[in-house]
Amino acid sequence: MIITMEEAEEKFGLGYEMIQDWEDVRHNADGLVWTYLAGDDYSSICSGYHAVNRLGYYVGTIPVPDGEDYEVPVSRDVECEHCTSANGEEDEKCGNCAGTGYRTEWY
Repeated sequence: MIITMEEAEEKFGLGYEMIQDWEDVRHNADGLVWTYLAGDDYSSICSGYHAVNRLGYYVGTIPVPDGEDYEVPVSRDVECEHCTSANGEEDEKCGNCAGTGYRTEWY
């Protein structure tokens, strides 16, 4: 189920402090750990332990019930409407995407 960061904070006591090291979170009870993940063109915080594409961890104070999965969208990469869409070429001087053709949109 997709929820906002505010909903995750309210429902599960999810904090805003990201923890980098697995050793610092592995002692927490099941259901309390959330993983900050990076995909090809997005990032999100998902309930549970995840090792692949992991950027870090967050810890809540209220456990996620067994069998329930939650995702908090954080960002996504979208095509730059100022240079790529406008003229079909990337522009290294573009102040919106710095010539990559994509910009990050934050939730």
